[in-house]
Amino acid sequence: MSGNHPSTSPPEDLFYGIVSVTTTGIATGTLEAEEAEDEEQVTQSMTKEEKQKFKMKKTAEEIMTTESSYVAGLELLAKDLKEALLQAQQDGTCKGIDAEKIRLIFGVLPEIYGIHFRMLDELTTRVAEWDVNPKIGDILKRFAPFLRVYGNFTINFEQAVKTVTDMAKADKKFKTLIQNFERQPKCKMLGISHYMLTPVQRIPRYNLLVQEYLKWAPEDHPDRPDAETALKDISEAADKANQEIKEVENFNKVMMVQLSLVDKSDLIQPGAVLLRHGPLTKTSRKSLNPRYFFLFNSMLVHVNPVTNQPFGEGGQYKLRDRLPIADLLVEEKQVAPLPHAFTISSKTRSICVAANSAKEREEWIQDIKQCAEKWRQIQTTRLKADGDETDGVDEDRRLGSVAPVWLHDSSTSMCMLCAQSFSIVRRRHHCRCCGKVCCSNCSSRELYLEYSGKKDRTCDSCFVILGGSDDAAASDKKKDKKAKPAHVPGVREVKGYDKDSVCTGYLHLKVGLRWKRHWVQVRDLALFWYRAPEDVVALDSKPLPGHKVECIKKGSHGTDREHSFRVFHKNTGAALFSAESDEEREHWVSVLRTVIDGISA
Repeated sequence: MSGNHPSTSPPEDLFYGIVSVTTTGIATGTLEAEEAEDEEQVTQSMTKEEKQKFKMKKTAEEIMTTESSYVAGLELLAKDLKEALLQAQQDGTCKGIDAEKIRLIFGVLPEIYGIHFRMLDELTTRVAEWDVNPKIGDILKRFAPFLRVYGNFTINFEQAVKTVTDMAKADKKFKTLIQNFERQPKCKMLGISHYMLTPVQRIPRYNLLVQEYLKWAPEDHPDRPDAETALKDISEAADKANQEIKEVENFNKVMMVQLSLVDKSDLIQPGAVLLRHGPLTKTSRKSLNPRYFFLFNSMLVHVNPVTNQPFGEGGQYKLRDRLPIADLLVEEKQVAPLPHAFTISSKTRSICVAANSAKEREEWIQDIKQCAEKWRQIQTTRLKADGDETDGVDEDRRLGSVAPVWLHDSSTSMCMLCAQSFSIVRRRHHCRCCGKVCCSNCSSRELYLEYSGKKDRTCDSCFVILGGSDDAAASDKKKDKKAKPAHVPGVREVKGYDKDSVCTGYLHLKVGLRWKRHWVQVRDLALFWYRAPEDVVALDSKPLPGHKVECIKKGSHGTDREHSFRVFHKNTGAALFSAESDEEREHWVSVLRTVIDGISA
């Protein structure tokens, strides 16, 4: 065999046992094109054709010399170090060494060594006879498909390094063995972790070297087609390895979710992809509950934490719901107890949750929407491929066909239909059709609801929309015999939360000598305030035309709170408000001034 590279024999079963799996991505490398001063002088006097031939040969030599150094490092690991560990195992020098640990440390390194040992042999011979046969593309093309084995090495890399590190910590004799091995001249004062890293960097290095080779190869050079094919195969091997890495990482995450469920519910499905996960606060009728959500490509999983540990660090969960992604709808929602809330609606169950920030809420909403849309597109494509031209998803989300999101009890202080205030006597009831909070007089009827498959309580509004029979209602056992109080519409009959609102939120309003927390809304050139966000009638209002707004300091204008401002008119009294922060106050003042200035203009 010709060339300056290790002369040991290649391992047996050279191309067998190659498995394509992976973990963190093949690293990208850099090629520094540094030419020696004498080479610059030589090429300056060359013709274009002479320079191309010169550069092709130089690049081929660089590929061969770097391959020689690479194979020497592989031999150091796959042959010398492995033999040293096997000998220590046989002698009983290090009791911690066993066959499983040796497998974890070396993985497919022997196969990689064998591939490159043979490739180096052919490259060395070809470069030596370059003047007669100036090409290496055919060699690279023949070996490129076998580079897929690097995916297996990459997935094992972190585990291999961890195994060596853990063994060195646990066994002083093993640590001494490694240190003595690293002191050998052939290690060149480098640790074995350095040599274990070189395979991760080699594929990108090939990519850059072959690109450089093609840069100087003329369009009509006989080696160009093979070199181009080799470059394509090398790039595909890197891409495939990276894709396999992502798949293995995803499978590990899905398995982690599966193992974190205390009831061992089966979540593993073919093609399941975990897209995001995190804690959200779920609002129920009377309370706020910490929950955790896992968004998969086919479903949204809702779990209840049963331990305080975070996910991936011992956290355990109890499964609550699995909502199919195909029929999920999400939208922002103002909820009395929490900011940054949004609703998740499906045909079987709908819930209201809150994120920790507006940014996090937006990310959840966008991810769920994109996931649902992608799933619908896939389902539609499959149905059309089967000859069904109908939509892949049932879009019929009429009233009664989808489970509503129940409003939190504190979101309204009055019946959302008749505006009568709730009290100990007048209790809250939820319409099972739309989720509104109503009094018993306005929600005493029942209708069959498609999503639940049974008759349930509905408010008068839903009853009329769904075409309920008054005769049937009259005979309903739950029909309240009391007459409803007459509801007279007024100027303040404006919903506390509406899409037409310019600005909404909680503020403290000074009433007499006391400050009271109210839900405040700017809309229709007026300022309204309510006991709760879903109230249908405001407690009071202040028309904004002719008014002014200004920030005030604590102690002035009768305020004893920070972050205060007042809305006033020269002929009427002033309304004093207080926000939770200077930033929030500035926002409200800016909105109010914009509205007032718009009126004046």
